This record gives sequence, C-alpha cells and structure tokens, in this order.
Amino acid sequence: MVRISTLLACLLLLAGCPSAAPDSSQFATAADGASSLADLSPGSDLGSAGSDAEAAGQDAAGVPDTAGPGEDSTSPDSTTPDSGGPDGVGLDSTGPDSGGPTGPCANNLGLFAKTADTGADESIFGLTLVPSGGAFLVGGTGSGSSSSDGVAVRVGSTGAVQWAKTLGNPGADQLRGAAASASELVAVGSTHFQDATDTDGWLVRLDSKGAKLGENHYGDAGNDVLYGLVAAGDGWLLAGSNRPASGYEDGWIVRTDINGAFQWEKSFGGSQQDEFHAVVALKGGTFAMVGSNSSAATLGSDVWVVVVDSAGQVLNQKLINKGEYDEGHCAAALAGGGFLLGGVVSNNGNPDLWVARADPEGNVFWQAIVTGNQSETAWGIAAWDDGSFVVAGESSSSNNGALGGIDGWLLRYDAFGNRIWDKKFGGTGNEWFKSVAALPDHGAWVGGQLWQNGGLDAWALRVDAWGYSSCASAGVCKNLGFAACDDGQPCTTDQCDAAAGCKHPALPDTSVCGDLAQCAGGQCIGE
Repeated sequence: MVRISTLLACLLLLAGCPSAAPDSSQFATAADGASSLADLSPGSDLGSAGSDAEAAGQDAAGVPDTAGPGEDSTSPDSTTPDSGGPDGVGLDSTGPDSGGPTGPCANNLGLFAKTADTGADESIFGLTLVPSGGAFLVGGTGSGSSSSDGVAVRVGSTGAVQWAKTLGNPGADQLRGAAASASELVAVGSTHFQDATDTDGWLVRLDSKGAKLGENHYGDAGNDVLYGLVAAGDGWLLAGSNRPASGYEDGWIVRTDINGAFQWEKSFGGSQQDEFHAVVALKGGTFAMVGSNSSAATLGSDVWVVVVDSAGQVLNQKLINKGEYDEGHCAAALAGGGFLLGGVVSNNGNPDLWVARADPEGNVFWQAIVTGNQSETAWGIAAWDDGSFVVAGESSSSNNGALGGIDGWLLRYDAFGNRIWDKKFGGTGNEWFKSVAALPDHGAWVGGQLWQNGGLDAWALRVDAWGYSSCASAGVCKNLGFAACDDGQPCTTDQCDAAAGCKHPALPDTSVCGDLAQCAGGQCIGE
C-alpha cells in the first residue's frame, strides 16, 4: 500500500507571476571577475548571489576555457544501425537563430560558468528552462549522507541567481529532476520522510519566487527514488526505482495530478536490480522510460527502454546490450517524433559514452559510441527542433584530450549522429556534467559539479552554439549564430573556431547523411 503525505507551505508570502519579467533588483549587478553561483547555506532560504559576470576567458574557478585535443573534432563517432536492440524552450535566448550578428554575446546576455560552495558538498543533478527566462536547477548540498539536503536554484538569463533554497526532512535528501509549468517549478528526488533508514520518492512544488507550495512523498518500506518527471495531461508522470524491504530495485513510475497528489503507480522488472533514470513524453500520448535492467540482461546490465500508454500499460520493451555493464541515463523527445537516449556501455572493456536514436516504439535505428582509454559517460541529453542535439557527461581518457582527472564534457551532434564538435571543461581535478537543456539559439544550459578546495561544488554554465562558455574565449565566434556557419552541405560539419571563424571539415565516407543516405566523396548519396 502506498503511503502519501502532503506538507503545505505558507502561501502568498512570496507570491509572484512566473511569466512576468523579474524586477531588476532581483538580479545581481554585473562585475568582472565573479565566479560564484550562490552562497548556499544548508537549512536556509538563500538570497541573490553576488556578481553575475564571469572572469573573462574562464570556465570556472579560474580554469581557462580550452577544450584541448578533441575540440572541433572532425572525426565522427562510430554510428551503426541497430536491428532490435519536450525540450522546453526558455525565453532567455535570442530566439531562433537567423545568422549574422546574434547569440547571447551580441544581445548582452553573455556566457558564463559559475560555482557554488557552502563549505560542504554541492551538486547539480537536473535543470530545466523556465518560460519566463533563465533556468531552474536542482541537486543536493550537505556535508554527509546523514545531513544532506535538496537544493533548488533559480538563475536568470544572465546567470544571476534570483533565489536559492535548501529543502528536506531529517536525514539525507536530494533533488534529481526538474520541470517548469506555466505557474510552478517542480522537482523530484528522494527524502528520508518515513524513517532514517529508507528513502521515499519526493516531489516539491515551488512558486516563481521559491516559496514552497507543497511536497508529496511516495513509496513503501524500502528505498524509493525518483530521477525524472514529465508533464502528462493534467498532471505529471514520475520515473525512478522502488525497492521493497527485501530484494532489489524495480523500475517505477508514478502518475500524479498537477499538484502532485498520487493517482496510480506501476513497477517493472524482475529478480535483480532494474531502474528507470529518465522519462519523456512522445507524440500520441505515450511515454518512454530509459534505464538499466539486470534481471533479463545478457551479462551484468543492459540499457532498458520501456514504452507505455497513458494508463501505464506496456506497449514495447527493449534491451540493448553492447558489453557487460550498459546503462541508459538520459532521454530527450524529438520534435519530429521518436526520442534520443544516452548513457554508458562497456563496449571495449572500459565504460564508453553511448547515444542512440529510437522511433516512438523504442526501436533503435542508429547509435554512436565514443571510446577512450579510460572512462566516458553521458548523463544528460537535449535536442533542437532540427533533430541535432547536445550531450553532457564526463571523460577521463587521455586519448580524448583529458585536461586532468575527470573532465566535464559537451558533445554536439547532427540529427544523424555525426559529431560536430566536443569540448572539455575543467582543470587538474575532477569535474562532471550531469544535465543539459537546449536553447532556441542552439546554445545550452549545463549543470554539474566540480572538485575544488577539498570538496564538491555545484557548477552551472551557459554555452553558445559552438560550446564556448565566455564571450572573451569565443573570439570571432561570439557574434556568429549557428546559421551563420551553415554551408548547406550535409556531408560537412559546421564549426566555429575562435580565431579562424567558420570551418567546414568533411565527414568521412559512409557517414550517415539522411535516413537512407551516406556520404561518399563529399556527396550525400541516396537522399
């Protein structure tokens, strides 16, 4: 039996219309040299951060904006057919790119990379664009597993923190996924609500000023975690894992009304550990969950795709096996139908970053793998209306241009899985990108964490269409929108070099350039 509790916060204390432009006093004053995202203090409501501008030419904490080897890569990933095995648009961009002088630098929005340090450990796990502009980021903060809290941060279009909140109950709490409706900001994760041992699925609703409108808890005895959510008619569909008091996790979905009140739940899986890590809404009212399955896996675990109807009835299931341990971490719906998914596969012994495209039934028809001599993983994925997409993750491989330790990694792909460019972010320590959201101008918001000063700090970036996180480091590209470098040729990649401007390296022969077409001698054959 599912036990649900709802705690209502005091309303109207910080009421505000989310579609209205924030008062200018809510934004920090821009000043050169600042890199702080927010001064977060666990257990408190947190006001605006200090300065909004980043140090010119730096990604975070004094780290130069450089991608090292692999930047503007001309060699695509291995894209192969596979036989069986809503991106939310914010208004803080310059709008759809028309070429010419455009983009965040030309329109005074700027690019940035910022960190947050409370003296404990902080991470950003999820983010979403907000219709009135900027982004809503969620994660966790706290000095240890027994005292961590969920954290929610509202950041404006220029990177200024409008507000930040720590949320939770006694024990360890984390927020993992974020969404924005017309009037509310919603986050899901896990909380120790019933007892100090096991976690419950957790949904929190906030208004545009960060005031808590309510929270709901879902689950039975055992550990229950929610990783993602998506709008579903007049409510939400939540996805994660639930584990009974004895046994292993099952993939888990929960249907709620618009206020988070429980309507129904369903569990999927077998006798071993099975989890959903992401959920997307598809055309026709169906939903796809992506995760990992050990119960029916060929070896340790397989990427798991489950497509359900609006009542949670299974329409299709797929297991995708590339090696011993394969996991799906993220998904993004495509405007033209179907969806993208990403994660990690043990293709050659080491963990490799993996992305794929599936039709609305979950059938994968191409996939791309990025290999290295250490570890690569995709944690977030987001798509544009033209089918191109961006992947956020991590890499520690020296032969992929590692900057040192683990690096945050962004990879840009065309609609057919050909890599356009990739960039590393970080320094000599460890950095991770955990989530990404696509902007209409082909830039992106990115969230994650980095290790500095003996602990983890939350990390938020806004990059342009070419992957630059500062206007200074973008060079001549800072005023060039994505369309400005489009040569109209399907067998080239459109890039922008900070010194040289637009570049158009040719794709190798046999690269996919259409649904039934491949590149040959610089021409797309079979269109």
